[in-house]
Amino acid sequence: MIILRVPPTFTDRVLETLKEKGEMTVEEAAETLGCSRAGVIDFLQKLVGSTIDPQRYIIRETETSTLPGRVPLRTVQVLVESRRQTALRRRMMRLPEFPQVARLPPPPGVFTLGQAARALGIPSRKAARLLERYKRMGYLASLRVFSSRGATRDLWQRIW
Repeated sequence: MIILRVPPTFTDRVLETLKEKGEMTVEEAAETLGCSRAGVIDFLQKLVGSTIDPQRYIIRETETSTLPGRVPLRTVQVLVESRRQTALRRRMMRLPEFPQVARLPPPPGVFTLGQAARALGIPSRKAARLLERYKRMGYLASLRVFSSRGATRDLWQRIW
């Protein structure tokens, strides 16, 4: 079996070097990329959008408060998914269950059992079984939230 490998594009190489630099201030990122300080995030998002697999990259922007009355320090970091994780994600997306999982809310958001049942168009009991199955397969992560009154609530989140 011949394994074909796609050579990294120029944008992939740029993002890899930014990942190696680690967390840097917006000013440093603007100097490195050759753009204005206000346009750093937009520029990075355009770079990520032009890659072969945009889901592999995450841009993290943080603000750190230094001293009271001073301007907060803004930093930017590019995170890159490992090749093993990328291969696993692509394999999971080819499975026949993925189109049904794709109907659930996208990864950053969390959802309840009722929201999942509505998105999948099935009863809650069947949705609960499916969500557990998808969790074992690696599509979902579950969170248990405790309220101040002692009640628990299960929340779900898509990984891919």
